[in-house]
Amino acid sequence: MAFEKKKRKLLYVVEAMGGGVFTYINNLANELCEKYDVYIAYSVRSQTPDNFKDFFNKKIHLIEVKNFKREIDLFSDIRAMVELRHIEKKIDPDIIHLHSSKAGALGRLIFPYRHKPLFYTPHGYSFLSSNSKFKNKLYKRIESSLAKSKCTTISCSLGEHQETLKMTSRAFLVNNGININELENILKNNIHHVEPQNRLTIFTLGRITKQKNPYLFNQIANLMPDVRFVWIGDGEVAPMSINGTYFSKHSF
Repeated sequence: MAFEKKKRKLLYVVEAMGGGVFTYINNLANELCEKYDVYIAYSVRSQTPDNFKDFFNKKIHLIEVKNFKREIDLFSDIRAMVELRHIEKKIDPDIIHLHSSKAGALGRLIFPYRHKPLFYTPHGYSFLSSNSKFKNKLYKRIESSLAKSKCTTISCSLGEHQETLKMTSRAFLVNNGININELENILKNNIHHVEPQNRLTIFTLGRITKQKNPYLFNQIANLMPDVRFVWIGDGEVAPMSINGTYFSKHSF
């Protein structure tokens, strides 16, 4: 009688369950759930789709971390670490992968001593995106200190990887991937009606947010009227306030 081989357990810890991080986790978890027993410890953000659970394969275990907060909050952070420690102890995962700065900070404080493979993907370091110089210095100091822990950082862009190497040599670069089938469906069902069809088209893919600078993309579009510019994404910057670029509304 043949016995099915027991799957290794993979625990993702995701505080920023929205935007590009959500798409990243969704694609990665759905691909790996056939090979691994996948668990996702998450929290909900304003960018999280209302029906986010429908995006995941039913084999994936979703566990909400109720005390996750984006900003530094000592009491909430301590409670979140207690939650995460309880989740990790109950699941007993073989591999842990932390996603986003808050999950990376709390996870590297409590998990490196568990003698299990531990990975961290920043998805954009906080010290590069804050408008506050004080916060940037604080976040940089936190990242630099935690980079000394027994954890391997997996960056999803070259720029992020270069920043990581300034803090630790335990680092790898794995560029963000794209779900080709999903992208083809978007182009087929949403872009085909943009006229005319025979013009050179420049696409960009991502959340429409100030950080991505859609205004610069649109300025370039206005300078090149013979070229069609298409932004595939959704976000807090209202597309109707930007003229010259066609926006296809999808979450990335």
